[in-house]
Amino acid sequence: MPAPALRPAATAPPLGAADYARLYALRKAASTQTRHTIAWLCRHARELTGDRSRPRILSVGCGEGDVEIAMHDALREEGVPGHFTAVEPSAPQRARLRARLRSADLEADFDIRGVGFEALSVRGDFDLVLICQSAYYFDRPSLPFLFRRAFSLTAPGGGLVIAHQSRRGVPQLQARHMMALRGDLETALHGDDIAALLGRDPMLPFDRRRHHVEIPAALDLRACLDPTSQEGLDILSFCLECDLGGISAARLAALRADLSALAVYDADGARLPEPVDVFWLRRGGRSVGAEGRGEG
Repeated sequence: MPAPALRPAATAPPLGAADYARLYALRKAASTQTRHTIAWLCRHARELTGDRSRPRILSVGCGEGDVEIAMHDALREEGVPGHFTAVEPSAPQRARLRARLRSADLEADFDIRGVGFEALSVRGDFDLVLICQSAYYFDRPSLPFLFRRAFSLTAPGGGLVIAHQSRRGVPQLQARHMMALRGDLETALHGDDIAALLGRDPMLPFDRRRHHVEIPAALDLRACLDPTSQEGLDILSFCLECDLGGISAARLAALRADLSALAVYDADGARLPEPVDVFWLRRGGRSVGAEGRGEG
């Protein structure tokens, strides 16, 4: 029997749970990914929920509720009282979500579940199931189950929306550095990986030409490329999913050099293009509307 393959030794420790929320907030603020994704979802909220009078929406890995609260408000402006089942296993993220809902008096419209998706017990028949930038929290072998079960929970005419970073941007940096830094690529996942999994499942009505939208987005690199910026180092740590504070100056310089090579430069400084891939699978096989393609 051949010896098992050895994983390379990691040179940077994993991120601590206490640091995750702070680093996530820095990374989110530096990028237009979340804002542009929310704008697209809100612009198409009625279409995505099937024009139901009281749509039921399931969100898998909702975090502190940026997407869900924005979509709730967009539907309410259309005179539609949506109801959200928000699945989030992280206790700190749930606490922040509950606080936001209390302050906006939205608790009655949200059912928060503090379990993993595999343990979730729900009736199904959701008009929309959302998986927004949360698929990489699942083990790679469990992703086919995630997508198939999520689609199975949609009502007739309902749909599944998966929004995830494309292969351009941070995944390019991860491909070059994550193995050496972390010793694995287990959480490196991009839109092409998801499209391949969807396309291989005969139970899912997926055709990338008909069910895909790319939303332009970019990461502001001014702090990340500044060797004196702790904020920039923190953002890079989140992007590479490990604590870069203790790695050598030479390795940090190499990482920043690769980042600079991927950047585009304009009057506002350096930006890393990092589009968001949105996959929309609907019962009945309806295409994403042409008006939705390429919006940011």
